[in-house]
Amino acid sequence: MIDFKIIVEKIYHIAEYKPGSGAKCPLCNEWNSPNNTGIKIKNGAKYRYHKCSNCGLKYKSVELISTSTD
Repeated sequence: MIDFKIIVEKIYHIAEYKPGSGAKCPLCNEWNSPNNTGIKIKNGAKYRYHKCSNCGLKYKSVELISTSTD
């Protein structure tokens, strides 16, 4: 079975951002530090722009912002 989500993420260079860990490069799978080249907040998500320290790929990561009503 083909996982189209993985294919699309690799084509568009999108990675999941994990606070404290940073983001994993979609090309070489190297964990990069949380340092990034910019942050945009749009539609309840933080978009960070990264450059891989291993292969040099520029990609973005997405972190959903929780909006708890508790």
